Amino acid sequence: MPLPIGQVRNGGQELTIQSVQAALLCQEMIIVGDGKPTSHTGATLWNPGNDDITGDKFGLDTARNLGRRVAKVILN
Repeated sequence: MPLPIGQVRNGGQELTIQSVQAALLCQEMIIVGDGKPTSHTGATLWNPGNDDITGDKFGLDTARNLGRRVAKVILN
């Protein structure tokens, strides 16, 4: 499945993600967000065009938090 790609963080990708999630819910899948304090529907990383996401601290933090939340759901 291709990943939604946008030019900027929060640049409209949310609607695409909601559409994908609706399809997943129809298949009785569990959807996990990254939780508080940001409560995103997933992790989004921003790339300034040089194929390097290491400078996106916020994005990396949400990805790590999402990974922890997925592991917690799996283990419960």
